Amino acid sequence: MAISNLQLEINQIILTTNQLKNISEAIINHTRYSRLPDDYAELQYIQSTGTQYLNSNYIHTANTKINCRINVTQDSVHSYQFIFGARSGSYRYNAIQFATRWGGANSFCYCRTGNERTGGTPYYNQDIEVETYQKLCTWTTLDNKSSSITTTGTANAGICPLGILCVNQSNSSGGWSPENNTYAGKVKLYYLNISETNELVREYVPAKRLTDNVIGLYEIHTNTFITNAGSGVFVAGPEI
Repeated sequence: MAISNLQLEINQIILTTNQLKNISEAIINHTRYSRLPDDYAELQYIQSTGTQYLNSNYIHTANTKINCRINVTQDSVHSYQFIFGARSGSYRYNAIQFATRWGGANSFCYCRTGNERTGGTPYYNQDIEVETYQKLCTWTTLDNKSSSITTTGTANAGICPLGILCVNQSNSSGGWSPENNTYAGKVKLYYLNISETNELVREYVPAKRLTDNVIGLYEIHTNTFITNAGSGVFVAGPEI
């Protein structure tokens, strides 16, 4: 086993052990268990008003699987509205991206390198679970209606960090340059998880930092809080 994979397993064991310890303490003390540090409040969701987005600081691989729950109120402000995405300059290079509005039309679109494809049934104004893995993107409503897109693109590794509620189109390795006018519109984001094959490596949880009430996503595995890289502020969902 490679050292990097072994370290990931050790980190997961440590994380699970700490979570069990915190849950046990909450039960004993009759308090509410939180996955986050004391100076953060977990939220049911964060909501973009159209100009807020985040840098995940994570570069996808050929085997990256992304799961998230969203609720989209579609609008016509932006011709392209991305839930997540990264590419090297254009969709032809090192690309993974999922959009809920495409080319000015209310259509979902999924892309891997070399092929952008629209299709499926776009479910708006309701919670949907989205899963992308290699060439397949599937989304499912809470009452089990499902739709999907299969791209003919190449599932390869990225060179730039994944944008959340935008697409990062930087040309340089590790660069950050969200494409103008491709932000997510009116979208609630309940969570976003990243796995490598079947190993969960990132868990982005909606959160509010209590010291200054800044809203963003708290990443459980790296204990990192990422905040709005766009303009305006996120709307905070109810505290959990």
